[in-house]
Amino acid sequence: MAEPAPRPAPSPQRSPQPGVTGDPHLTLFVARLNLQTTEEKLKEVFSRYGDIRKIRLVRDLVTGFSKGYAFIEYKEERALLKAHRDANRLVIDQHEIFPINLPNVKNDFYGEGSAEKRNF
Repeated sequence: MAEPAPRPAPSPQRSPQPGVTGDPHLTLFVARLNLQTTEEKLKEVFSRYGDIRKIRLVRDLVTGFSKGYAFIEYKEERALLKAHRDANRLVIDQHEIFPINLPNVKNDFYGEGSAEKRNF
C-alpha cells in the first residue's frame, strides 16, 4: 500500500509586532551585541553621533532576554551616516559590534568604515 504524499507544512502567519515602526532610511541595525547590553548603554554610546529618535533592543517574546541585536533610529541622516562609519568595529560590553545602514546594506560588504577597534 502506497503512503500518501506528504502535505506541505503550513506557513506561519507573521504579523508585525505592535509599535514596531520607524523610518528605514534613518535606522541603523546593530548586530553582535552582548546579551547583557541594555537600551541605556546603547543610548549612551550611539547618542554621540547625533539625536536618537528611538532605540529598539530586540528581545525574545517569551523570555524577554535580548537576542543580541538592535535598531537605532536617528532624527537626521547625517547622524546615521556618522554612526555607521564610526561605529564599525566598536566594542561595547566586551563584544565587537557590527553596524549596518539598512538602505545601504551592500556597502558593508565592501569594507567601508574604520578598521580601528575601540572599546566602551
